[in-house]
Amino acid sequence: MRIRPAPRRTHCWSPTLEWLRDSLLAAGTISPGDLDLIPVTDDLDELITVIQSCVEYHTPPPA
Repeated sequence: MRIRPAPRRTHCWSPTLEWLRDSLLAAGTISPGDLDLIPVTDDLDELITVIQSCVEYHTPPPA
């Protein structure tokens, strides 16, 4: 059995982002800047940079 990689392409996330804009943003549940907190990219290098930044931010300093 072959395992397919998880989708990371922008077209995979477009329906979700559209729903967030049309539903939650329109209802005032989230603010416009909240949508910028969800990185979506087709560029593998950019994806790696986002993941590395997140890991660095959430890694506690050594004791």
